[in-house]
Amino acid sequence: KMLSNAGMQLSVVATFFIISVMSSAEKLIFTQYYYSRLETWFIRLMLVTLSAWAGVVPLLALYFQEVNLVGLIASLVIVPIIGLLLFFGMCLVLLGPISKISAVFLGKIFAALSFFTLSAVEIFAGLDALRITIEPPSILIIAIYYFSALIFFAWLNDKANRIKTISLPGGLAMTK
Repeated sequence: KMLSNAGMQLSVVATFFIISVMSSAEKLIFTQYYYSRLETWFIRLMLVTLSAWAGVVPLLALYFQEVNLVGLIASLVIVPIIGLLLFFGMCLVLLGPISKISAVFLGKIFAALSFFTLSAVEIFAGLDALRITIEPPSILIIAIYYFSALIFFAWLNDKANRIKTISLPGGLAMTK
């Protein structure tokens, strides 16, 4: 009965797509090129957002008869900010009791990021132009989409497993 719940299906499919893409994509991306920590963090957030969106699009079309590109664009903007909010929130919780100066400083950063996030959400909520109303796809079309995704994930995983890495001193790796 739980699997017939639209919310449960969206959660399961989004999680499956995130796990399937991230496991291979990280190996493909991060073993071939060097990225700073900030770039790595940003790339991972983008991969998670795009993976989840790609997974839920057919179900959104089925249950809500629309594909909303605003959600994808908003996620690409807001998710990194939410990551920063979590970081500064944890710093505030840990450092706040120790130092009043750090608590005030971190609190101001947290408030500014929160305000920016809420403002961005309001702006994106008003963008109806990127909301596409469609006829609900048939179960066959959805099955073909997910079957194609499984084939793509298998290909991506195979490609990621073919990457040869050479371990170097100091925990560094180089692709061959």
